[in-house]
Amino acid sequence: MSYYNIKNNNLKINSKKSIDKLIYMWYNIIAIKKKSKGEYKMYTVEDLRREYSEAAEIVRKCNLPVKSVGEITLGLSPKATRHMGITEKRLDDYTIILNQPYASVAKKEDRMNTIIHEILHTLPGCMNHGENWKYAASIVRKKTGIEIERTGYNAEYQKYREENHIYKYAVVCEKCGKKSFFQRMSDVVKYPQLYKCMCGGNLHLI
Repeated sequence: MSYYNIKNNNLKINSKKSIDKLIYMWYNIIAIKKKSKGEYKMYTVEDLRREYSEAAEIVRKCNLPVKSVGEITLGLSPKATRHMGITEKRLDDYTIILNQPYASVAKKEDRMNTIIHEILHTLPGCMNHGENWKYAASIVRKKTGIEIERTGYNAEYQKYREENHIYKYAVVCEKCGKKSFFQRMSDVVKYPQLYKCMCGGNLHLI
């Protein structure tokens, strides 16, 4: 995975990644920079450091163990499309990586929800969305009123992807008109007729 490491602010690129993926990554960055003159502003590692500290304090007040900024690696992925945030674990070390395009266009409250979601993955036994993670999320909900989503849909990010044609496949709901964009072939792209939108509407490929 390519990401900005908060410790040195350098872009780490896996040499095995293909040229087309690197081109896509830089197109993504250029698109955000163009938007930064108007509606969007490029989200940086310093922004992530600041918002992580705020999110960590929220979780800490729920009496849950939270790692400080200095105890965890924080990064940004300029080319991510499949997730808004991801947590990786190697031995006892955790890395939280946010989707940079998403973080650049989303509202702060949505980013905070994503960061808290990822913080919960750093709790013991919470690397997946199993019972431990759900229990931790329920504690946050009860004490703060914040509904931590297991998966998320962000309207601003989907609009950004559509405007900049950053997708290969698109699925739309026939009832509410909500569009979802995909970079890879998946079951919902292959067989949209087998799935339903959250509103109950049928899906089809566009």
